Amino acid sequence: MITHSRRDLLKYTGTLGLGACLSPWLSWNPKALANSAKAMQPVFVFLFLPGAMDGLSVLAPLDDPNYRKLRPNIGLNLNDERKPMVLSSGLYLHPALSPLKSMWDGGELSFVLGAGSPNASRSHFESQDAMQYGRASSRDGDGTGFLNRTLMSSKGPNSPLRAVAFESDLPGSLRGRSAALSISSLKQFVLNGGAATLQNSYRMMYEGSSDPLIRATSREAFDAQAIIVRINAQAPSRAVAYPQGPEVRSFQDLAAVIRADVGLEIAALSWGGWDTHVNQGGTNGPLAYNLEKLSQSLAEFRKDLGSEWQRTCVIAITEFGRTVKENGSRGTDHGHGSTVLMMGGSILGKRILGALPSLKPENLYEERDIPVVVDYRDILADVLQNHLHYQDLKAIFPDHLNKTSALGGLVKASG
Repeated sequence: MITHSRRDLLKYTGTLGLGACLSPWLSWNPKALANSAKAMQPVFVFLFLPGAMDGLSVLAPLDDPNYRKLRPNIGLNLNDERKPMVLSSGLYLHPALSPLKSMWDGGELSFVLGAGSPNASRSHFESQDAMQYGRASSRDGDGTGFLNRTLMSSKGPNSPLRAVAFESDLPGSLRGRSAALSISSLKQFVLNGGAATLQNSYRMMYEGSSDPLIRATSREAFDAQAIIVRINAQAPSRAVAYPQGPEVRSFQDLAAVIRADVGLEIAALSWGGWDTHVNQGGTNGPLAYNLEKLSQSLAEFRKDLGSEWQRTCVIAITEFGRTVKENGSRGTDHGHGSTVLMMGGSILGKRILGALPSLKPENLYEERDIPVVVDYRDILADVLQNHLHYQDLKAIFPDHLNKTSALGGLVKASG
């Protein structure tokens, strides 16, 4: 006879990537959804870039004479073999981001300059936590993430895959009282270790248990698995050429879930490697390599989605920017404002919002950093309100006075 403790069950379901658990989806029917007409649920992708990405390398003000003086070794240069691409007067896109140029030309990509948190902390951990929580400081609030509060503020798709982090652990943005999953790999999100006997053992355990946590945890895991088995069985529908790497696989898995139309509403991904204190490089180097791999992945993700791209909105955001002046190690140090990338078929594209001042010391934050002129929560609030149609912004960002109207709208109107 096989016996399993409550601790064993929670550990077991945890290996499936189950994050916060609440009530089970009692009315969930994977077969019914699989056979139903397309729901075409709008999808919001929160792409977090931990490590502090250098916004002045994403869009460089090459016409500003101070730029060359402050970045003699790491600045972009129009004489380089890989030439920056002009997007607007004085602003040039890093050549490593050339895979995104077609999105810009097609009106599916925009940027927000001088974006970030009003929090002046230059601590990665403090600033990352604060941004994931949707707060000015990580010490504010109850430790719940802004995406989890979004889920709590209104009823959405009745699906165990409504909110998914395509990461090994549930990020802070999805932590809280509403159920969410973390999935490091669709291919590995399968019950193993004894097949039917083990599965039946757990099913009997949760169905007969008086513990609501056990019932909820088990039911959610099995329901999610039933859907993912179907997704894994589907042949790739498009010829794509993603680069290699674990972060890239997250985009592949996300595309498969979106195409399956199984009720995904919110997705969270993470792509690190932006802490470039030493030998940052200019048109080539470590930063350029990371930008190129990310942009290639995003371009293939867009191709992978096909028509599903029209209902998708991606926001790529970092915890803070980097110093305007390069340091003695030909890198940059922790700064303040940075650049946010917005892309998707739902984006009002080909726009550069926010502001970038002349790079004179008196125009910079503490005479060293790009100032924050757009609170990152206004960007997120605009997308949550106008793309996902969540209206209770005060519940999502309780300590912030939203000024979304100042941005003039970021996404297209939808039904």
